[in-house]
Amino acid sequence: MKNNYTLLLTGATGMIGGSLVRRILEHEAPCQMILPVRDIGKAEKLYEDLQDSDYQRLQFVEMQMGTKAILELARKKQVKSMVYLSSMEVYGRMKDTDGLISEDQLGNIDLKEPRSCYPLGKRMAEHYCYIYCYEHKIPVKIARLAQTFGKGVRLADSRVYMQFAHAVHESRDIVLKTRGMSMGNYCALDDAVEGILTILHKGKNGEAYNVVNESNTMRIGEMAKLVAEKVAKGRIGVRVEGEDAVKNGYAPDTDLRLSGRKLRELGWEPKKGLEDMYREVLEAIKEVI
Repeated sequence: MKNNYTLLLTGATGMIGGSLVRRILEHEAPCQMILPVRDIGKAEKLYEDLQDSDYQRLQFVEMQMGTKAILELARKKQVKSMVYLSSMEVYGRMKDTDGLISEDQLGNIDLKEPRSCYPLGKRMAEHYCYIYCYEHKIPVKIARLAQTFGKGVRLADSRVYMQFAHAVHESRDIVLKTRGMSMGNYCALDDAVEGILTILHKGKNGEAYNVVNESNTMRIGEMAKLVAEKVAKGRIGVRVEGEDAVKNGYAPDTDLRLSGRKLRELGWEPKKGLEDMYREVLEAIKEVI
């Protein structure tokens, strides 16, 4: 992109949005950033460490905007490029998943499951993107993110990878409440940011791209073992104290394994493995605890 352009970025107080803001300030061509947020005070505090020259490039606007509203704004302003951040959860439950799943494959989402509102909402938002791309020629692309963590992760995150990281920090065994058979697809936070920017600059309009490091794909139990043996260097173990995932309130096991080939063909290459990602998280924990 050329100098002196304006970029609108939602989610600037979140993990991925905040990492994108800082990455753009450090490495992209000079630009002004409009950041819609729910709480300007919170946003200003998150970025108070910036130098004055960088902080002045940020314009916080207190508002709530849905995907359709953003697309309508993109139509009116005739944007040069746009990326919608979706999720691997749009794939739902796949059958016969012996191979890697590409972007043109979708599975079933159970309408009777309360949490299905999230993947269904992501599917609807993607559909809006397709509508605006093909009817209004909006240059929008879709990034389907794998589970993302590493440098910049929020320490209050309660997802499984943070539970494992806290177990290492506190030198206690990892306790699994399931058999750990669900497949996890992961990508380092800074690799994901580079993937999103690659899609923004090089992606094809109307197309979706998986943002995933295939070498980080493994079952939860396998990841627990890796963390205990490699990250904690054998100081902790792994115990299973529950085997029925559904009975214990967890989602059913999934074998979903995403393909990252389509994004790699644009020139993106993820660099960090799970061990590096966990070490970054542990460094962040040590800084505040």
